[in-house]
Amino acid sequence: MVVAHRGASGYAPENTLAAFRLAIEHGADMIELDVQRTIDNRLIVFHDTTLRRTTNGKGYLARKTFSQISGLDTGSWFNHKFANEHIPLLDDALALLRNKIYVNIEIKPSATQDTTLPLLLSSLRRHKIESYVLISSFHHGVLKKIKDVAPNVATAIIQHPSASFRSPVISARRVHADAIVCSIHQISHSRCNDARVHGMPVCVYTVNTHRALAKAIRCGVSAVVTNYPAEIAKYIKNLRDNIS
Repeated sequence: MVVAHRGASGYAPENTLAAFRLAIEHGADMIELDVQRTIDNRLIVFHDTTLRRTTNGKGYLARKTFSQISGLDTGSWFNHKFANEHIPLLDDALALLRNKIYVNIEIKPSATQDTTLPLLLSSLRRHKIESYVLISSFHHGVLKKIKDVAPNVATAIIQHPSASFRSPVISARRVHADAIVCSIHQISHSRCNDARVHGMPVCVYTVNTHRALAKAIRCGVSAVVTNYPAEIAKYIKNLRDNIS
């Protein structure tokens, strides 16, 4: 599977509806996006803890209401033609993506509080998208909480680079996760084989070059996360055509 990292973020500003539309157009199988919560309990699609890098605002996101950030320009930093892009609500993103593509929702640190999980699960139910969603996080404990209340929702641990010496399968089974996500630098034949024996797909990030993709394929991963879904999908197709 080709997973578009924060949408087609090599072609459009990350975590915007524009990036999600492009990912669909470029043939991605899944979109990865980041979820955080504003101070007034609105779930939004945004990666950083602060606003400065990808908007014309400043300050900590968790201290802002949605009305304070909803009008910010989150596209001009990438290219002036995206000046009309804004921080989307999770509901708006799911409404766009429903029935079009699978979605990997990464829970960021500010979204690990107990108050966030009911909002997230309620949003998934409201859009009837539970069967098409994978929830992932570096914070493995929150995934167990999700499984406790919504066992049918698929989850994946993200293996922290500093924990690369640990068995990802052990970490995943501890919180009843269904899959493993790790860096391209962490994967190996032995880790992927171990995951395969235990029925756990492995997804690697961030695969932006043919060389990185070749390594992922040699190791037998199930999915690759990329900023350039069109190029990676094309390269995979060429490999399949050559094999056939």
